[in-house]
Amino acid sequence: MNKKPFISIVIPVKNFERTIEKTFEYLLKLDYPHEKWEIVIADGGSTDRTIAIIEDWQQKYPFIKLVDVPNSPSPGFARNKALNVVKGDFLFFTDADCAPCRDWVNQILEIFNKDERIGAVGGEVYTLRVDPDNLVELWCEYFRFNMVSARYRFIKEGYVPNLPDDPAPSEVAGHRAYFFGT
Repeated sequence: MNKKPFISIVIPVKNFERTIEKTFEYLLKLDYPHEKWEIVIADGGSTDRTIAIIEDWQQKYPFIKLVDVPNSPSPGFARNKALNVVKGDFLFFTDADCAPCRDWVNQILEIFNKDERIGAVGGEVYTLRVDPDNLVELWCEYFRFNMVSARYRFIKEGYVPNLPDDPAPSEVAGHRAYFFGT
C-alpha cells in the first residue's frame, strides 16, 4: 500500500451541535492528504443546529458530504444509509463526539499493509468531553474501543448493528476485501 488509497470517513449524527465542530477540527488535523478522503455525515433527523453547522463547514470544505436519513432509529441505521454514497476503498467510522488522533488513518492503513489477510483492526477512541457535568461524556472517556472492518461486506451485507440505544461511540474503519464482525 505504497500509494495512499482514497478513504471515506462516515459519521452518523443526530443533534450533535455541541461537538460536531470540534470533531471536524480534529479530522482536519489528520496527517492524510485531504484530496484522498471524504467525510460523509449521515444525519438521522437533527432538530438542533447540527445541519446548519455542517452546511457552514461544507462551504469551506467541499469534501464534506451530507446524507439525510430522516427518522433514523439508530446510529447504525444512519451508517448503513451512508454506505450508498461513499467512494473510499477504506471506510473509517467515527462519531460526532470523537477526537481522532493525527495519525489515526495512517496507523490503521499501516496495519492493513502488513498482511492482505487482515480484515479488522481495533484501537482506542477518545471522545470529546464538553460538559463536565454530563455523566455520559464522563463514561465515554473511560470506554475506548474501535474496530476496522471490510467495506465489501458492509455494503453487501449492510452490516452495522441497528441498536436502538447505541451504548457508546465508536470509531470503525475497513477495507473492501474482508469482514470481521463488531
